[in-house]
Amino acid sequence: MNDAKNSKVIRTRSETWIQPAQALFVPRSLMFQDKPLFSETEVGAAMGQTFEYVDSEFEHHRDLLFALGSRTMDVGIVNAIISRSLSFSEKSYEWIRELFQYLCSNAPYKHSYGDACFLRLATGSWTSLSAQSKVYLPLLREPEQMPFGIRISVLETEFYQKISKSRRADLFLTTTLKLGPLATDDLIKEIIRVHRERLTSTGALLDVETCLNHTQYLIQYNHLIGVSATDIRTQLQVADHHSVVSPNKQIIRDWTFAGNSHIEPCTLSEICGSNNRFSFLSSQYSPAQKDFLLHFTDLQDFPSFTRPSESTLVDQWYGNCPEVASPFYTDILSPKSLGNNLLLYYLALKCPVSVVPRGKEILFAALRQLEFLCQSGLYSPISTCYVCTTELERFLTEDMHVLQLESPNDTKWRFLKSLGVTLEPDIELFLDLLREQKKTISLTDDVENIADLL
Repeated sequence: MNDAKNSKVIRTRSETWIQPAQALFVPRSLMFQDKPLFSETEVGAAMGQTFEYVDSEFEHHRDLLFALGSRTMDVGIVNAIISRSLSFSEKSYEWIRELFQYLCSNAPYKHSYGDACFLRLATGSWTSLSAQSKVYLPLLREPEQMPFGIRISVLETEFYQKISKSRRADLFLTTTLKLGPLATDDLIKEIIRVHRERLTSTGALLDVETCLNHTQYLIQYNHLIGVSATDIRTQLQVADHHSVVSPNKQIIRDWTFAGNSHIEPCTLSEICGSNNRFSFLSSQYSPAQKDFLLHFTDLQDFPSFTRPSESTLVDQWYGNCPEVASPFYTDILSPKSLGNNLLLYYLALKCPVSVVPRGKEILFAALRQLEFLCQSGLYSPISTCYVCTTELERFLTEDMHVLQLESPNDTKWRFLKSLGVTLEPDIELFLDLLREQKKTISLTDDVENIADLL
């Protein structure tokens, strides 16, 4: 037997003689068009040694030759070949279909050939499963709107059509490799990936146009967001009024004031200008997109009413960091900074009587000390002011601090009561009137005249 092992006793398909250790049998399942699926060169490159295929006449002596050290082409050798050295771009689609049929029957585990570049994509390139996050079957129809900046790995249509002519080859793709049709949920996940990495599939930075496009796509399919809702809330980036792309929680919804007889039209972003402490949502977002972002992300509907106070290290250590009113309201929008009462119009929108946002009491405590513009053109602490409502109008005097407001009878001003503003007659008003009237009453007036004055 040892002499036989070291002797050239086996004839090859190319009619040469070799030692048993160099001999390789080819099963019928690895034959293509009457030839082995892989060339001897491809086998040798993958295995690191020379092998030659045994002449078919020696098939009857298979057991004897195995005892002498010959081998049969098996799935291990096939996997080594397709994962290391094989160039599939040089193979026909029919050849690949034959390979897939074999793998379907003999290698039902996806992880066995993750490095094999045997999938042809619609882009014309060849790829492996390990090189892609996911590969999809060809699209039955193009999506009505394909999101910008993403690259979906989809099989070439002709490639799949040729492969799927064999049921076993098709099962290899769909069952073993688990390739499936592209779904809307896949596109949503791809959008989230782009926003998480802040890079498009081409490596470009996420820009305003892409953010707008992705938001519109998510609006169109918001009923399919489902389990992706948390990722959208935490990962979706948005563009601000400076065209800078940032995490949604850092951005504030802008507000446009239409203007009136007292105040020119303006927006919060215009008022803040280059102040980098506050970033407002880009005006390029549509009303529907703004509403979507408010509902599905942490976009701020308005700037926080408070901010942490400046505290010592000891305070921080013990967690004693009380909040104070935000300078956005007490400084940037203050009446003396703007020369008008725009702040009250904004608060009327964001702080109706029925709503108690976080930090409202802290802010209102600070605002009660703030001076607001009155009809006289002077500024007075708001807690000493009046609103010229129908109920109050006949009691107001020239020396009273009447706020400069449009449509004073509008119910939106009811929240001003929380700031100490008087909107209707009350006991304090009548007492003030009596004190003023007392100054005009002479001790010589009769009782009837005094009663009339009162």
